[in-house]
Amino acid sequence: MFLHWNSFSLPLRGSAVAYEEAVDSLLVDQVADMVSGSGSAFLVLTTSWAGYYFPAPMPAIDAVLPGRTCARDLVADLIAALDARGVRLVLYYHYGKDDAAWWRAARFHCRPSPLPPLSRPSVTPVSLDASPNARAPWRS
Repeated sequence: MFLHWNSFSLPLRGSAVAYEEAVDSLLVDQVADMVSGSGSAFLVLTTSWAGYYFPAPMPAIDAVLPGRTCARDLVADLIAALDARGVRLVLYYHYGKDDAAWWRAARFHCRPSPLPPLSRPSVTPVSLDASPNARAPWRS
């Protein structure tokens, strides 16, 4: 199952809320029940797309542009809820090219970029520390 949820997502009912409030209010057990009830073996979660925000505390992102991460570690919470149901979580991670403020702050427009690729320092703490069953493509 693919859950394309990001800083531009809107609630089914009611008005839009700030990204961190949306992250704080996501009911992970209901999401995990929905995914496992569908028979899916894994959930792909969009962690960043268009507006470059991340649903967890990420020092590597905050070092580039503060205010783009959340206090709640939604990824770790989802990993725990899904693990309990035998479902794996896969993170879809986009570099945020459509977010001009992020792109400038990260200096991706420079050749060569003065920053190392952010995917490893950003995603590693979430994907590897949240669960003993976590895997990453660069880890055997």
